Amino acid sequence: MKKHSTARASIERQYLKVLKEILEEREPVCEGCERCLPLTPSHRIPRSRRRDLIAKKANIDLLCEDCHRNVEAGRYDELKNGEEIKEYVREADPEYYRIKTVLKNCAL
Repeated sequence: MKKHSTARASIERQYLKVLKEILEEREPVCEGCERCLPLTPSHRIPRSRRRDLIAKKANIDLLCEDCHRNVEAGRYDELKNGEEIKEYVREADPEYYRIKTVLKNCAL
């Protein structure tokens, strides 16, 4: 297993603790489509973009693979909790919100 710096290891421990709490508190269904499928934790704002949000419950959803892809692509309107995700992203990281909602619609 790859070793992390002390700071990174601390963040990972916090994340695992929060993830355990989420799994105990939330229903075992996809928060994006409400189906019972294999679920994975999905960060509304990616770990690579905002390390400070890695272990924040509000930044983590339990999603199926299809809904996870929709979040990554900024297709929030295809999710039952899409408005909640959009509002969170808009408030927590306005630049990322702009990238996901405005720029994705521009032709490159």
